Amino acid sequence: VLIKRGEMQQIIINLVGNAAHAMERHGRIDIGTFDQDQRTLLVICDNGKGMDEVTLKRIFEPFFTTKPVGKGTGLGLSIVYSLVEKAGGSIDVQSKPGEGSTFTLSFPTAAE
Repeated sequence: VLIKRGEMQQIIINLVGNAAHAMERHGRIDIGTFDQDQRTLLVICDNGKGMDEVTLKRIFEPFFTTKPVGKGTGLGLSIVYSLVEKAGGSIDVQSKPGEGSTFTLSFPTAAE
């Protein structure tokens, strides 16, 4: 299954938006793509606030948010998860409070 262009744009917008929100003032967001074992990886890494274990376990739940009331719907990462899953992909998240987060998305590589 190939992911559609608009769906990939939505994934990137949601992940980069969350990364930017996780930064107190200034920060860094790195985005990279790699081919590995017949899969294409999209890696988005930030040096924002990071997440504790409790938060990390809930981030893909619809309507779960750490943002103040009125600042977010809690649907961004739920949408990301659904789109990645629909494309036959997977998501790995590494995060530590005070150190930032790394989202690694893995998709089947298209046959040429």
